[in-house]
Amino acid sequence: MGQHTPQFATTPATGLEDNAAALPTPVTPRRHVERIASLLALGSVVFLPYWLIRRRMTRLHLEVARIGVANAALTRDVRALHGELAMRRTENERLVEVLNQTRAGAEALRSQMEKREGAHAQESTGMRDEMRDIRLALERLAADAVQRDHARAEWEKIRREDLRAFLRERQQTRSQFAAVKELGTSLADVAAFMHEVELQQGYSPRKSDGRGIERMRRLAQKLQDLPEPTDVVDQLREKPADTAAGPDIGKEKS
Repeated sequence: MGQHTPQFATTPATGLEDNAAALPTPVTPRRHVERIASLLALGSVVFLPYWLIRRRMTRLHLEVARIGVANAALTRDVRALHGELAMRRTENERLVEVLNQTRAGAEALRSQMEKREGAHAQESTGMRDEMRDIRLALERLAADAVQRDHARAEWEKIRREDLRAFLRERQQTRSQFAAVKELGTSLADVAAFMHEVELQQGYSPRKSDGRGIERMRRLAQKLQDLPEPTDVVDQLREKPADTAAGPDIGKEKS
């Protein structure tokens, strides 16, 4: 190392000037601030797009995450909807089956109702015929009842007239019977008077009742022994068939 000499010692003067020119200039505070400002400006220019892009990417990531969550929820909803649609499809199939069964039952019920209506119409026709027959029978019975009432009224009228005639005849019979009784009494008195006259005059009795005193006595006795006529009420009680004969007479007339 001792053998080599330093280079600057052999360098000419022009070389020193060049080296001096090549050396850095001293940094002043203003120059330092300018450099810092340049660095800050350069950093802001460089990092601001990065920060904006980073922020945008963060937002995009959040949006993608939110979209992923929404997509997952939508997927769940779609799956649930598919399940619900399957359930609805099954329910619709059951409903269609129930509707078909209901339609078949309704058809059967309508057929039964039509049959019942036909039977009811026949029964109604039969009942109307029966009611018409019953009404005609009732009308005939009412007419027969009117005729029977009319016949009974006529029979009662005839019965009352017969009763009045019978009462008049009975009154006449009673009068005649009383007269006959009085006649018997008078004949008995006459026979007794004639017998007394015979005894007073001393007439001897004739054979075979020549004067008729005994005949008069017997006749008077017969007249006095005649039975009295029975009362009308007793006769009606003894003959109840006559009273019950009225409706039969009315039926014969009707």
